[in-house]
Amino acid sequence: MGRPKNDQLSASVEQRIEEAFWTLSEKNPIERISVVALSKEAHCNRGTFYYYFTDIYELLDRIIEKNIPTSLPSYLQGAITGTLQEEELKTAVLAEQERIDRLAWLLSRSTSPYTTRRLKNSAIKAWAKAMGISAEELSNSDRMFFEFLASGLFGALAYHAEHPSEASYEELVHALMPVIPAAVMAHFARTGRKAPDCPANEAPAPAAEQPGSSA
Repeated sequence: MGRPKNDQLSASVEQRIEEAFWTLSEKNPIERISVVALSKEAHCNRGTFYYYFTDIYELLDRIIEKNIPTSLPSYLQGAITGTLQEEELKTAVLAEQERIDRLAWLLSRSTSPYTTRRLKNSAIKAWAKAMGISAEELSNSDRMFFEFLASGLFGALAYHAEHPSEASYEELVHALMPVIPAAVMAHFARTGRKAPDCPANEAPAPAAEQPGSSA
């Protein structure tokens, strides 16, 4: 039997299941949430759950996709070209705070690499799109680089989730804003890839390699 159309009833059922997931994640690691417990919390039966989702992982994928802050990667281009001010990025991050909080919560409540893997894949896809690169065009070098960036970013988000009073989003932006654009530009210069809004082959070289620096 095919899935129902996304009418008012189906949206209500799916929303109850998603909210049940968040409620249960407050008490259990994500990997210990069962379909039985979800169905009970959402006031539906197991058959209803499987009507909308193949398994828990499809539900998790849906939740991750809904909470990826898709507006933020576009700010990366401004940070790279130097046209973005720190206060502007702080405002954008705070506007997406609810979704970012949920991603940070997922990271802090998961003991499985699956959750982190899905989050990284979604972030890498969004970053590549913001820079005019399709995910299929990423070379092995590109992917390893973005994996490195994503690991650092999600590590910072997990730290924020564990220590919210000690690591605000404003502090997170202040700490990472100079680092990520510089890392992206250095990677582009090394690989010869054209940076956003930069003429081909004119991405700046890393400072340590600038010619004429010695007397």
